[in-house]
Amino acid sequence: MDKELENALQVFFDRLEKESGSLPPIEVRWNAGGDETPIWFTVNGKPVDYSANSMFRDLAGYLIFQFDLPNAGEYYNEGGGSIYRDDTGAIRMRYHEFAYGYDEDGDEDNFDQEILKEPLLIPDTETVGKLLNRLQKNELPFYGHLAYLKRKDRSLLIGYSSDAEDDNEAETETLLDLIEEHFRSSSTEELVHREIHFGGKINHTGILLDERSIIKYAVDKDHQDQDMLLFGKKP
Repeated sequence: MDKELENALQVFFDRLEKESGSLPPIEVRWNAGGDETPIWFTVNGKPVDYSANSMFRDLAGYLIFQFDLPNAGEYYNEGGGSIYRDDTGAIRMRYHEFAYGYDEDGDEDNFDQEILKEPLLIPDTETVGKLLNRLQKNELPFYGHLAYLKRKDRSLLIGYSSDAEDDNEAETETLLDLIEEHFRSSSTEELVHREIHFGGKINHTGILLDERSIIKYAVDKDHQDQDMLLFGKKP
């Protein structure tokens, strides 16, 4: 990395410390991959505006290099941490990161998509009927996803934006539970490090699943509570 940039960042941190009496709490977070490498900073809990301080833009570039954060392709890195000065005067960072990408070394294709010739019925006339009756609809499309990566994440959108209501949450969670249980029970392997996208429609017969895709990932890094020297004096 450019030593001139490290020196400039050291001066920048010295100035921050002088202005505040001590180096203020600096937090950083990133969610890199898929053609983007966004990095967010907060100082004393307040979001940093890059346009008002170009040194944070330089610091972002420095962290991209240090952590080898992706900005293209099907590789992702989620992480962050806190930047601090240690007793030797060095600038360090306590961090965590979780990096993953397509499982290109696996025995099977990492992307499996299927449009079902006949919609698969997941029966649930009670929940679906309650939701359709309240929205005064006979049928509604849906689309959702399930992700089993660093943490489980899931979502389900039923109908169109005009149909979205806050009081649909209970039915939405119940339908998600049923869809998730379907994928768990029908899979021949654990869903760990998988991401599932699915779609279909609901009517008074239940949940009709007519398309789904499964992406298989491999974990590259899973670092928790780590500490790194960024620049300055080495201990």
